[in-house]
Amino acid sequence: MDIDAIIVTDNLFVNNQYAGPQLFTFDKAHLYNGIAQGMTVGYFGGGSCTMAPPYVLDPNPAAYVLSYCPGDTQVNIGSLTNSSRSNVHYNLSDNTVSVGFHGLPSDAQQPGTTYTLDTGDNRFENRSLQVGSRIINTATINDVNLPTPAFYTFDIGATPHTLVGEREFFAAFHSNDWHPSIVANTVGATPNTPLGEIFVTWMSTDPTNNVNLQLRASGGLGDDPSIGSGIAVFTSPQPLTNQTDASGVHRSGDYTYVTTYPAAALGCQADEVGILTGEVAAATAGLWSTRVGIVKHC
Repeated sequence: MDIDAIIVTDNLFVNNQYAGPQLFTFDKAHLYNGIAQGMTVGYFGGGSCTMAPPYVLDPNPAAYVLSYCPGDTQVNIGSLTNSSRSNVHYNLSDNTVSVGFHGLPSDAQQPGTTYTLDTGDNRFENRSLQVGSRIINTATINDVNLPTPAFYTFDIGATPHTLVGEREFFAAFHSNDWHPSIVANTVGATPNTPLGEIFVTWMSTDPTNNVNLQLRASGGLGDDPSIGSGIAVFTSPQPLTNQTDASGVHRSGDYTYVTTYPAAALGCQADEVGILTGEVAAATAGLWSTRVGIVKHC
């Protein structure tokens, strides 16, 4: 969302064939009051892959939409203006930006079993975080045949937009890490960037050290934070199995998610507490469970 509208993106399939991404906007004034008559709804198609909508922390009149297509080496940045108005406009591509971390990730290995887990591809799976001249998101890429998350920070105040930070993060040297999510606040931001504290969460296994599927969390500060290995929020009691879908894919949940709590809590300022969720293996073999965790930056 931005200050005026809720922004929704999806992928459209027609007769089981991919027909492209879509973007919708709904003005908050009508939506929040449950009034359908007179609601401004914007619709846009186009593009070649998943579009990541932004969570905008300030009154910027432009909301930026990122696309990182499978196997690509660059991120497309588009811009949405007048999101709650009848003259809403979406520019499909302001420009593309080359990134250093890319590649389709391999499946994740698990200890004690040959049953691997699907890690998706390098698309942005979650919404971006936008504030001031910065927008940040994270994706799973390939690093020496291991699925590995990387984040990307872009300067949307520059024309054309530029990359100002990118870095990988993972649990251990031989771990498999995937399905990342990222969010940020403005606490502790320096004069060089509006980004303050960064929160990330992701899923991980480490067969070398006999670590089953984990939900992990970590964080950093600013444009190019050194996120590191983080902490385990939850570790599965056994491998995750029996998740094969009709296409033969071994699912591992489709994403994790992290957001900030907007009020002061747990001895922290507003937005310094992170609430996260992700999928892990349940205590019963062949079943998964959703875990919710709380972490804090203060």
